[in-house]
Amino acid sequence: MNEFLLIESSGPQFGCSAERFVGDACRLLREGADVALLLIEDGVVGSVPALTPGVEDYLRLGGELWADAFSLHQRGVAPEDVVSGARVVGMEDVAERLMRAGVQAVWH
Repeated sequence: MNEFLLIESSGPQFGCSAERFVGDACRLLREGADVALLLIEDGVVGSVPALTPGVEDYLRLGGELWADAFSLHQRGVAPEDVVSGARVVGMEDVAERLMRAGVQAVWH
């Protein structure tokens, strides 16, 4: 099985590119891949419910949604304000995922 860590660093406030990236994550899930979508930097704004169309679909498809704890804090977003099903993570979680054999990382 293909395993991906997709990293989104720009949020919905910068246009529809983040939404397209979430759509890519959904397509990978439909193809049977194991996908974790990490929202980092301005991308964490997309973890707030209804701000990034497609995040709820991504979660329904079984994707893992990660929101970077440091980025949330820097942007004044409380962990309890992220969409249900998201996991607030630290860099140790990201490093562990990246060190797995065969993981493909894509930064957007």
